[in-house]
Formats: sequence, C-alpha cells, structure tokens
Amino acid sequence: MDKKVLWQALNSFCGLLLAVFLAAHILGISAVLISPETFDAYAQALEKSYLAKAAIWLVLPALIFHAAYGIKTASEVYKEPSKAAGYMLKTKSRLNLLWIFQVLSGSALVVFLAIHLWLNFLIGGEINSQNISQKLQNPIYHSFYFFFLAALIFHIVFGVRLILVKYGIGTIRQRKIIIGVSAVIAGAFVILAFAGLGKLILIIGGGDGKGLF
Repeated sequence: MDKKVLWQALNSFCGLLLAVFLAAHILGISAVLISPETFDAYAQALEKSYLAKAAIWLVLPALIFHAAYGIKTASEVYKEPSKAAGYMLKTKSRLNLLWIFQVLSGSALVVFLAIHLWLNFLIGGEINSQNISQKLQNPIYHSFYFFFLAALIFHIVFGVRLILVKYGIGTIRQRKIIIGVSAVIAGAFVILAFAGLGKLILIIGGGDGKGLF
C-alpha cells in the first residue's frame, strides 16, 4: 500500500480518537451541572487516576501527529493559495471544497488549542470549579470558547464526511444519515459544553449557579 495512503489513514484514525476524547472531556466538564462539588471531585479523581494518565499519553501523540499532518497539509495550500484555489475550481469537486474548509478550520484549531493548553495547564494552577470560574469572568474567554467550539464542530462533522467519501464507506443515502447523526451529536455536545461553561461562570459571577439547572 502507498505510504501516503497509510499516513492519511493514520491521520483519520487520530482525528476520530481525538473526537472521542473530546466527547469524554465535555462529559467530564458537564459534571458541574450536577454541582461544583461534583466537578471538583471529578477533577481530583482524574489527577489520581492511572487510567486517565495513560489515556493522556495515548491522546497526546495522536494530537501531535494530527496537528503536524494538518500543518503539513495546510502549508501546501498557504504556500500556493492561488494554485490550490485554481485546482479546486477546475475540478469543481465538493470534496475538494470541504477539504479546503477543513484546512482553514484545522488551522484555527491549532491556534485555539495552543492557547487553551497554555491558559489551563501551563499557567492555570489547580483545576477546580473556583479557579476556572475566576478565569471565565473575563468576557474574552467567552468569545474564545465560542469560536473554538464552532471551529471544532465544523472540523469534526466535515472530517467524518471526508472519511466516508475518501474511503467509499456506505451509499450516498447512508453517508447523509451518518453525517446528519454526527452533526446532531456534535451539536448536543456543544450545547452541553456551553451549559457547563455557563454554570462555571455563575459560581463566582452570580452565586453558586444552583439555580441554573
């Protein structure tokens, strides 16, 4: 098999793995919807869990490879944008158009993710509901997470579409159903993420946030 095809397949696998990790991460954050104490207990359990640490060491290489592969791919577009645009228009393929959008959203996500990791892990201190709520009092954070999640949902849903088309999985009707279901699930997780962020904001900004849900 062509090495390029193998690298593409590995990249697709890493993307799906990261999507699953993201879903688990959002579910963890949503523990605050039960109570701030539940969230703090969840955060403390993660810090002591060997399974969670093992998962991080599995996800981290996948993240680095997916980002590096994406940057390499994006560099081909940004190096000669007129050539890439010309090819896209010449072939008039929706797959190529989606691929360009994937490059753009992926580029944004690399920047967003770097900022997210820097703010929450490198200078973030202890992870608990009080510390996170304190950060989220800054409205700049609200805009940051809005655009971060918007780029993320687009990248995941259209990434699924590209995988289905690229590898010829299912019929056209089956692909539409899978993509539709993926969009609904991704949208539900985004709503859940914003609900969790809203509750975290209210812990300091408006009391303990117990009246939100």
